[in-house]
Amino acid sequence: MCVGIAYDHAECSHRRKYNIIEPCNIADTNGQDCCGNIGIAYTVLIYAPSLCVDCFRGKEDRIFENYARYIESLEKSIEDMKIKLERALMAPEERKLVELQHHLCKEGLVSLKEERKDAVAEFREEQGVWRDG
Repeated sequence: MCVGIAYDHAECSHRRKYNIIEPCNIADTNGQDCCGNIGIAYTVLIYAPSLCVDCFRGKEDRIFENYARYIESLEKSIEDMKIKLERALMAPEERKLVELQHHLCKEGLVSLKEERKDAVAEFREEQGVWRDG
């Protein structure tokens, strides 16, 4: 049995790499790095990033997906209001209300997109990787 050091991501526990520090006799005689039977001398936990690449991407994708639902909903509301505003037959009070809602939704959309950007940047910073992507 070969003995080595395991490097695992702290949050997801997936193995990043394994370094052989003492190959077994079988590996030595065959000129191999390792015989395939591995024993762990000790484990080093990686805290930055604490997630492996696949888990990191999955969590980042979930952040985007969560915001995407709200963004799509706001964009649909904005489009519906735009169509409503294009109608000529609307009472002035109703028009002002729809214009206000339209304006507030547009502001909300900008704010939500900025919030999404900040959430992703915060997650990346928390993981010890690039902030702005």
